[in-house]
Amino acid sequence: MTLDQNWRRIVTKAWSIRWMVVAALFAGVDAALPIFVDELPRGTFSILVALSACAGIIARILNQPDLERRAADRPTDDEFKAGND
Repeated sequence: MTLDQNWRRIVTKAWSIRWMVVAALFAGVDAALPIFVDELPRGTFSILVALSACAGIIARILNQPDLERRAADRPTDDEFKAGND
């Protein structure tokens, strides 16, 4: 497994990353909120975590035009290795 050469753009533009961040935030709220509030129905944020994670999975497999690069614009493996030596 290797880091994509376009990782900065992926982190800032990919909807799958955005949904995973939302899921992580909901998970944190789910863990911390019961310390301060007792009246929330059980599982409210757990459901939001699950829905956000599912949205992230769906976004991961969908076409995201903002992230696409034409195959001609991508360097070959040899060009990429030569540029990183």
